[in-house]
Amino acid sequence: MSDNKRGQIITFYSYKGGTGRSMALANVACLLAQRQPSSGKGVLMLDWDLEAPGLHRYFRDRRLQPGAEDPSDDKPGLIDLFYEIDRRTDSILSISERIKLTTGDDPQSVKMDSEEMARAVLDAIKLDDYILKTEVSSLYLLKAGRFERKNPETYSARVNTFDWEALYQKSPKLIRVLAERLAETYQYVLIDSRTGITDISGICTMLLPEKLVVVFTPNRQSILGGLKLIERATEYRRESSDLRPLVVFPLVSRVEANEPMLREEWRFGSKDVTGYQPEFEKVLKEVYGLKDVSLKHYFDEMQIQHIPRYAYGEEIAVLAEKIEDKFSLKRSYNTFAAKLVESRAPWAKDGEVTETVKHEEPNFFGRLWERVRLLPRLLGDPWTTAIALGIAAVSLWFVYSSNNISKDATVKLQQEKQLSEQMRAQLDDANRKLQEVSSYTTVLDQNKKTIDDLNKQFADASAERDKARQEAADMSTQLSLSQSALQSARTQLESANVSAKIAQVALAQQREAGRDMSLKYQNLLSRCRTGIDP
Repeated sequence: MSDNKRGQIITFYSYKGGTGRSMALANVACLLAQRQPSSGKGVLMLDWDLEAPGLHRYFRDRRLQPGAEDPSDDKPGLIDLFYEIDRRTDSILSISERIKLTTGDDPQSVKMDSEEMARAVLDAIKLDDYILKTEVSSLYLLKAGRFERKNPETYSARVNTFDWEALYQKSPKLIRVLAERLAETYQYVLIDSRTGITDISGICTMLLPEKLVVVFTPNRQSILGGLKLIERATEYRRESSDLRPLVVFPLVSRVEANEPMLREEWRFGSKDVTGYQPEFEKVLKEVYGLKDVSLKHYFDEMQIQHIPRYAYGEEIAVLAEKIEDKFSLKRSYNTFAAKLVESRAPWAKDGEVTETVKHEEPNFFGRLWERVRLLPRLLGDPWTTAIALGIAAVSLWFVYSSNNISKDATVKLQQEKQLSEQMRAQLDDANRKLQEVSSYTTVLDQNKKTIDDLNKQFADASAERDKARQEAADMSTQLSLSQSALQSARTQLESANVSAKIAQVALAQQREAGRDMSLKYQNLLSRCRTGIDP
């Protein structure tokens, strides 16, 4: 297998959840990865079921205890990649406007077409930063996004606020170019699509793949939803400019082996139930314009049986089961994986060329050679010889006519060569402008880094300023309290001084009264001593 060969893009879709779609993708991916040679390009799984992601849970480290934090949760994924793509697209569009303002060129002359812009955007992004390597050799995963355990609402907010329509308006060919970039890098790209009929499921089933696996269970809602999607996807592909074929592989899942009567009724139909086999045969016959389609041999082999054990947790049967007999899921998935990548269509038997394959008709010189090759056989009698010579003459006349036509073709070729040189000059000019755009992108990235550094310095300075303000406020508060305490102490001191003065006056009065009493006592004592009646 050549490493330069373009890989296949295969989408797994189901109209409803609970059909085992992600489980089927995980098992098929492991089988395809095991088929890869040591020098192969590998297999990439892409979880585009953004509203209900879970493909990565099949590949988390089995050594972790239930509820333990998975280190891969912090790895960015598909939605994070598209946010980066959207940012880069806006940068290139703004650079085009800047070129117009600085050079005065017409906007149409500096605006890249959608494919050029998409390639420039993807060239500026390192896709490996978004892709996880699994424990299975040659198997890789681009999960839905980054899952933060501390802030689980962050992921859902990013998914619900992303504007897919706006991105498509800015770069209509972006998703198609991204798909081609992945197909160039990996041998198989398996996409886990969103359920139902949505814009995201339309991207996964109509724009991206060349093979579409429609997973369904034996119930009317699941079957009718899958049939409707097949009609829409094939109709879109016929009306689009995409020349790749879209081949549909229906896959019935969760088939209960213990109910043979119901299994037969839901497959082939009855008076109460329209079987899924005739339904899919009818819709595939109509959408591909075939005379007849038979899926009997296909559905004899392509059924995924229900095994209750795998209803618990996210276990991969092809890695868990050691045997591969007719009762094992490993054999069922292996049979389907081989059919999916090796067969041209589900109704084609092994090695059969189907009616959908177009055969090229031989050109004029090929038809001439076929006739000339018959001459040795025709020269056995005069009549046949005359007929042969007549055929040769007519052929020579056609050759002569073709020479005249070739002269006209030469003139047209020269004109086309001149036009090609003009286009090459325009392409060189576009490449020059693209290099200018790239240089502007580098400058913008450097400016962004400088702005980020300045913003960080400003944030640090603001934090220091706020801290200083708080310390000053605390000191002011303490100063106000100290001043209040000092004023209170002064008031108390003044009151104490007044009280002391009052006490001093009272003491003097008491002393004066004491002296008067002492004098009166002396006088009385003297009179008593002299016998004078007081």
